[in-house]
Amino acid sequence: MTITNCTVDRGSVYADILLAPADAAAAGSRQEAVRTALAALAQEKGLAPLIYIRVTAMDAQPDGSLAISLEGAIPPEVILGQYLGVEVDIGHCEDFEDAALHAAAKNLRVAVPEIIIRRKIDSALLEKETELLDSLSLNTLADVRAIIAELNDTLSLDLDDEEIWRKAMKVAENYIGMGMQDIGAFVQAFDGVLDVDAQDIVRAAERRAYARGEMHAAQIADEVFDAWLRTEGKTREAWRAEQREYAELLGRVDFLLAAVADEEGVTADDEELKRAVRDLAAQYQMNEDEVLASAGADAIRYHIRMTKANRIIVENAKNI
Repeated sequence: MTITNCTVDRGSVYADILLAPADAAAAGSRQEAVRTALAALAQEKGLAPLIYIRVTAMDAQPDGSLAISLEGAIPPEVILGQYLGVEVDIGHCEDFEDAALHAAAKNLRVAVPEIIIRRKIDSALLEKETELLDSLSLNTLADVRAIIAELNDTLSLDLDDEEIWRKAMKVAENYIGMGMQDIGAFVQAFDGVLDVDAQDIVRAAERRAYARGEMHAAQIADEVFDAWLRTEGKTREAWRAEQREYAELLGRVDFLLAAVADEEGVTADDEELKRAVRDLAAQYQMNEDEVLASAGADAIRYHIRMTKANRIIVENAKNI
């Protein structure tokens, strides 16, 4: 087994590991191969067992070896502050539970690993993209931008990206203002914005409609999010930077709940596990064995413990 790369940055670990053919065969399964790789990584680099582990790539090689790329966080030191009886002012906050958790999390001493902050921002991005996906105006802008970008390439219009977006926003504004009636109105929306033949616009629009039908929902959501960013005058980098403080707070809440569960001796017994599995099976219309195989008993027990820790904090919080 060879560790071809191991980078540690702000509490996060990024590693590439090559399992020799014999090691890969002995592992028997990919899941066991990952366990073997993690154990070797911890031993060779002197690391504590990683948390928030994610396998980013796993490729079988022609010689039988197995290349694994993974990332995870080094468990940080966590020092609990006050979490019982935290005072919460909900005059500016709609959710008492969130306010209580955030107040207690701010009393916690912990350096949240960078990888956890990044994943929280990724989750916020997915939530935002889902929210925006139903916006007709933003979908229209994304489509117009794609059409003008194609016309720019096929007709050699020599527009840079900023010009493409600027013209797309104007065409979309015109078209929406016309009530988005039909293809004739769409072509008319280009008047005074882009000097191209009407038939070129129609053909480009038809190709876009076909291409959109072949796109994954994630690709469409990505384009719609870019359209929204343009209307807000933001870049992806600026948006992610805006999310960072709250993402770090959410990471603190995760460590808070785990620390409170340990401090309070919170457990999840077999009966609670069975009840949780039954509830999940009913919610997702799966049988109980499928739930256990998919989620894993340890993960379900962990969720039960975190829910109990959450309740301890919230039920003891004081509304001022």
